[in-house]
Amino acid sequence: MEGLGQRLQRLRVERGLTQQQLAAPQYTRGFLATIEAGTRVPSVEALDYFAQRLGAQGDDLRHGRPAGAAEELTAELERGRRLLSRGQIKAAVELFAATERVANGYQLPVVECYARYCAAESELHQGKLPEALRAYEHAELLAAGAPIALRATLVRRRAQCLLNLESVAAAITLLEEGLAEVRAGTPVDPDAELRLLAGLITPYHELGALGRMLDIVDEGLAVAPRATRQEWVATFYDLAGQRVLESKGFAEVDRWWESARQTFAALGLDSDAGSVHWSRGYALSQAERLSEARTELGEALATFDAVGRVQDAAGVALELADVCRRLGETAEATELANRAAKVCARHDLLAWLAEADRILGLLAGEAGDLPSAGRLLERSIDRYSRAGSVYDTGKTCRLYGDLLLRNGKTDEALRVLRLGAQNIASQTRA
Repeated sequence: MEGLGQRLQRLRVERGLTQQQLAAPQYTRGFLATIEAGTRVPSVEALDYFAQRLGAQGDDLRHGRPAGAAEELTAELERGRRLLSRGQIKAAVELFAATERVANGYQLPVVECYARYCAAESELHQGKLPEALRAYEHAELLAAGAPIALRATLVRRRAQCLLNLESVAAAITLLEEGLAEVRAGTPVDPDAELRLLAGLITPYHELGALGRMLDIVDEGLAVAPRATRQEWVATFYDLAGQRVLESKGFAEVDRWWESARQTFAALGLDSDAGSVHWSRGYALSQAERLSEARTELGEALATFDAVGRVQDAAGVALELADVCRRLGETAEATELANRAAKVCARHDLLAWLAEADRILGLLAGEAGDLPSAGRLLERSIDRYSRAGSVYDTGKTCRLYGDLLLRNGKTDEALRVLRLGAQNIASQTRA
């Protein structure tokens, strides 16, 4: 490996300079000769002096890295993210690993941290949440000197894993702590702030804290015009659109989604377009525009299947299964729900397993199989409750209670409806 002295000599010769020409007027030719021979280590001041005269940076010269190495390596990582978004997972993973090694050799800890973050993204992309969580934690070991926006997105992603692996409360705690840290900065970084606000939308919805969720959306809407990372702005509008549909109206929110889709396309993040289809399909299903919802969710599912986003494909399959159920397409709804349940069981996704149970339980009830419906819906309520998903616990109790009432099971229906009310009350007090 080329040493510092050899590197200094090579650059001097490449530029056609003698030792005397490079050293003068501040240092002697002999002083430079001892450095090039490797018998003397220059001070920081001396190395910076030689670097400046060679048209280089002192740190680049010290660590043997070419000028602009950090920028070039970061550009490579962005290229890898585009590969990952297009489903070229193996190529992306190899690129992230190679870039991390080079960044480590060049002693560029911020770039190395970002490379580790990108590697974690590849695990999340494939639905490997425990592995992704460990990888994000591995990246955080180098995050102390990283820009606050990178630290914020590591917190956001860790919280996303905890939301599915542990509980809603764990995700909210992590995100709120991160948001407080960002807001303690002077000035406050709008990109970091928006990233964490976007991350809080879904957990607060799951908790049933709808007032806090709407406050979060409003805070994000105020920050978004000042943010510079258009990918993160698009993600915020994509997520927020689902939750403010009633107050903003479909036309306004649809403009957000179209803007987000165009941003993702311009950045080459193809699979993120699937997220926009997912959001739009969810909103259409809530508005009872079921045929349109079916089309949008089908687009999202096809996109996620094509690029290997396994967990997201399972989530969309559950949404699509419920839409098919409501359209009376029983066989397709059952197939989609069972498909998603297998993925969720493999990755231990408690809340999504609860959703699969709910859909399959409602299908059983509609088919007249009340014992199977009861078993599945009771299990769904238990899983939602353990996951801390207050909103869905209450919704499932209501749907189960309605099913029991339709079948003349009044006492059982009242028990289930009381259970839902008690769960919501206990979680709200907590």
